Amino acid sequence: MNQFLKNLLRAVIGLLIIGTGIFIAYGLISTKATPPIGIPPKPVKSVKVMELKAKANLAQTPIQGRVLARKKIDLFSEVNGSLLSGSKEFRQGVRFAQGEVLLAMDGGEQEMQVRAQRSAFLQLVTGSLADFKIDYPNSFPAWSKYASEFDPKATLPALPEAQSNQEEFFLSNRGILNQYYQIKSAEERLQKFTIRAPFSGEVSESLINAGALVRAGQKMGSFVHTGSFEIEAAISEAAGRYIQTNDEVRFTTSNGDDLTGTVLRKSESIDPQTQTLKVFIEVKGDALRDGAYLSGAILSEIPSETLELSADLLTPSNGIYVVENNQLKLIHPEILHRSSDQVLVATKDVAPDAQLLAIPVANAYEGMDVKIVSE
Repeated sequence: MNQFLKNLLRAVIGLLIIGTGIFIAYGLISTKATPPIGIPPKPVKSVKVMELKAKANLAQTPIQGRVLARKKIDLFSEVNGSLLSGSKEFRQGVRFAQGEVLLAMDGGEQEMQVRAQRSAFLQLVTGSLADFKIDYPNSFPAWSKYASEFDPKATLPALPEAQSNQEEFFLSNRGILNQYYQIKSAEERLQKFTIRAPFSGEVSESLINAGALVRAGQKMGSFVHTGSFEIEAAISEAAGRYIQTNDEVRFTTSNGDDLTGTVLRKSESIDPQTQTLKVFIEVKGDALRDGAYLSGAILSEIPSETLELSADLLTPSNGIYVVENNQLKLIHPEILHRSSDQVLVATKDVAPDAQLLAIPVANAYEGMDVKIVSE
C-alpha cells in the first residue's frame, strides 16, 4: 500500500511539472510581437545605355569562298611533233613570265617547206618586175625594193599597196596574191610549234615530257595566272540589296595576313536550291593559291543614315529594348541590314532621345524595372 502511494505521488508531481512548463511556454509566446506581413521589394536591374550616333554606316556582309585564278588555260597541241627541251622544264609549280616559251615542238621540216614556198614566191615576183615597169611604172620602184630586200628565211613582209584596180587584177591573175596568203597561212601554222606564256603565271598541271611525240588535239597541261584571283561567294537576297560593283572586300588569311578585294559583278538571279545570290570578287596577293579558301566581309554603303548596333542586342522577335521611365520597352525598328555581329536599323523608327541598351540584359522583358548606371 505504501508503495502504491509513492508511485501515485510521483505521477502527480510529474504532471504538475509538465503542466507548469506548458503554462510558462505559452506565456512567453503570447508576449512576443507578431512580425508584419509585407510584399518583398522588386529587384532593380542595373543597365547601361548608349549614345545614339546616326550616320551613313557600311553594311558588313560576311562571305567565304574558294580562290580561283581569273586566267586559267588548258594547253592543247594544234600540230604534230616531238617536244623539245627548253630552258625551263614544263613542270607543275614552275613559273613563266609573259612571252616566255612554255612548250616548243620540233618544226624543222615545216620550216624548210615554208622557206621553199618563200623562194618560189620571190621567183614569181622577180619574174613580174618587167611587166610592172612597163604597165605600172608608178608601182615599179616599190616592187623592185620589195624583191631586193626579200629574205626567204624571214617572215613574209606585207605586199606593196596596189595603186589601181587594174594592178590588183594583175596581181591576182599572176597568182601573187594566192601564193602570198598561202605562205602567210603556213607561217601561222609554223608558229603553233611554239607555245608562249600569254601572261605571267605558273604551270598547274603537266601531262607531257621532253622528247615525247605530241599529236594534234592532245592536252599537254594547264597554266594559271598568279597575280589576280577571283572568289565566288553566295549571299542572301536581303544582303544583296546594297552590294554594288567596286565595293571593298576585306579578307584575313589563315596566317593572319590582311587582303583587300573588289566586287567585280553580282548575279541578279536567285539560286532556286539555296535561295542565294552569287557575287564575284577580285583579290590579289602573292601568297594566294588557286583552290584555297578565304573568309571576309563585303563593305557596302547604306544610302540613308542608320544606327549601328551589336547583333546580340536584337531579340528573337527582331526587336530592341529601350529604357523609358526606368523600365524596359520593346520596339521594332526597320532592320536594313543584319550580319552575325552587326545590325543596322532605320533612324526613322527610333526617337532621337531614345535610350537604347548598350549591353544585353539576361531574361529581359517589357516592363522590367531597371536603373541606368554610367561606366
